[in-house]
Amino acid sequence: MANNIGITTKLNLLLVLYTAGTLLFQPLASVIQVGVIIYLSIKKEWRYVIYGTILFICALVVSDAFFEHGAGQNKEFYLIALSISVFANLFWFAATIKQLKRMLYIDEDTIDESPK
Repeated sequence: MANNIGITTKLNLLLVLYTAGTLLFQPLASVIQVGVIIYLSIKKEWRYVIYGTILFICALVVSDAFFEHGAGQNKEFYLIALSISVFANLFWFAATIKQLKRMLYIDEDTIDESPK
């Protein structure tokens, strides 16, 4: 159980780090998101991998468009699109952390119920 609490704390810390990265320094959040997508693909959580990959690609496209055309006449539009993209990724990441915690508790219950 103590190991379980330690992992849960680490997942919560990762969520806080990702949130700070999303709001303050986007490249950090992108690196964390790619790492989580790779981890989820190893765990075969394909639904979360697909959602996360789609959101990541959308974030790249919106970010590129914002930085390419940000000084132009549609700056407000690109800023709104970038904000929506950032918060969509944030909600995906929070849901992913919640799923990882569920997987952790299911694995813990399976280990506890195995015959001895």
